[in-house]
Amino acid sequence: MIEYLPLVLTGLGLTASIVYYAGVLRNANKTQKQQLETRQAQLFMNIYSYVYTMEFWTYYRELTEQWEWEDYDDWYKKYRSDTDTYNKFAVVGTYFEGMGVLVKRNLIEITFVDDLMSGPIMQFWQKFEPIILEERRRRNMPTIWEWFEYLYDRVKEVSEKEHGARHVVDVERLSRRHTSN
Repeated sequence: MIEYLPLVLTGLGLTASIVYYAGVLRNANKTQKQQLETRQAQLFMNIYSYVYTMEFWTYYRELTEQWEWEDYDDWYKKYRSDTDTYNKFAVVGTYFEGMGVLVKRNLIEITFVDDLMSGPIMQFWQKFEPIILEERRRRNMPTIWEWFEYLYDRVKEVSEKEHGARHVVDVERLSRRHTSN
């Protein structure tokens, strides 16, 4: 029996090494996941900080509260034909478009976006959706603002799931706002 002792000790040592290594790997994976989540949060907060600039809120509020139109042609004449005016729309829309790409590529967690920006995203998309869809059709460019639409769809889905209907913007109210005088 004593002749099997080195073999048994080697087996026990190998088993202990495997268990130890598995624990190290599990801990490393947990640490790596935490680092990724931290980097995503940092990236999101860096990008989110732009929302709190005077430029962004000035444009956003003007677009959502003051722009009114009857139909696409009226919108085009009032807002699209003038570069300086249209650039306000482009600044806000492009910001949301970029957020959509980052969410799509899993570089930013959708729950961060939902928790801090769901209202503005949903309000802006819902107000301008008919214009964006018509712009796609008329320019024969079906991918205009596709990542903003993706962002809206994902945020709406998560928002409804996490917060219920109370968190979803009233589309009919917004429709009345931008077509009434």
